[in-house]
Amino acid sequence: MERRRIASLRGRGLTIREIAGLLGRAPSTVSRELRRNSRPHNYGRYDADLAHHRGRERAGRPRRSKLSTDPDLKAEVQSKLDMEWSPEQIAAHLRPAGPTVLSGTSVTRPSTEPSTKVPRAA
Repeated sequence: MERRRIASLRGRGLTIREIAGLLGRAPSTVSRELRRNSRPHNYGRYDADLAHHRGRERAGRPRRSKLSTDPDLKAEVQSKLDMEWSPEQIAAHLRPAGPTVLSGTSVTRPSTEPSTKVPRAA
């Protein structure tokens, strides 16, 4: 969505600083986005859809979640969900337990692999 807004604002002739101000981003962030995704064969134009595709390609593979790679952690999280703990409570409980850092979002975010998704207790 932000890339489309950059394309629209750039197409209307706004400067990088003006675009950055409207988006609440640093000018360097907008400049980097335009530099990475505006090519001579595009006549120097910024195409939001092409930029998104290029960004996804540069990102490489998505990282596997901690819950999908650590069965003990997954079991611990599931047991707390079964007891109707909130994701924030689970994350706070696990913080003192060791170096594993897990946020409330990690607890509720669906994994990329369907078999590793921690279902919410009904």
